[in-house]
Amino acid sequence: MYRLVLLEIIILVYFG
Repeated sequence: MYRLVLLEIIILVYFG
């Protein structure tokens, strides 16, 4: 389940 969280963080950083 934490995998989805990691994916969201990566997306946020990428769009940062």
